[in-house]
Amino acid sequence: MLLLGAILVGLLVGWARGGSLLRLATLELRWPWLLGLSLLGQLALFSLPPVAAALGDGYRWLYLGSYLPVLLFLGLNRSLPAWGLLCLGVGSNLLVITLNGGLMPTLRPGTGPGVGAVVRNTAPITDQTLLPFLGDVLLLPLPTGPLAFSLGDVLIALGVCLLIQRAMCRRRRWRRVVS
Repeated sequence: MLLLGAILVGLLVGWARGGSLLRLATLELRWPWLLGLSLLGQLALFSLPPVAAALGDGYRWLYLGSYLPVLLFLGLNRSLPAWGLLCLGVGSNLLVITLNGGLMPTLRPGTGPGVGAVVRNTAPITDQTLLPFLGDVLLLPLPTGPLAFSLGDVLIALGVCLLIQRAMCRRRRWRRVVS
């Protein structure tokens, strides 16, 4: 939800600055399919309860492993605008999830790895939670219930927003040919 908002804001700001979707379409990304691979892995883990249930607690480590394609993508695309923000956000989320046993700490009530029949990637913040301030401690009130997100999520959203609007507004640089 937060990422979709960032994409929309990036498009609107890019358009307001005179940017073009055609320029955005020419943004060169190396191995963009890595992001889809990561998303597909997370969707399989958390949208298909039989998959996660069959893995037991091993799903937590597969969740952490789903960050590897994202890290590789970032490594291959170091020249992207807002690359630093994206790295800080991903790194922050990965750090807090790793330190807390493969689960994102959250303030949102009614969450946890075994809530209902659905496997979750979050756990309530307790006294034993490491770096709780990096967890899902920010809440956005929505009609369907509060959306919990982390500082890392905010950094990723800002990075995506800046990336889109900068890509839309970049000017082609012409090299002067000396004869």
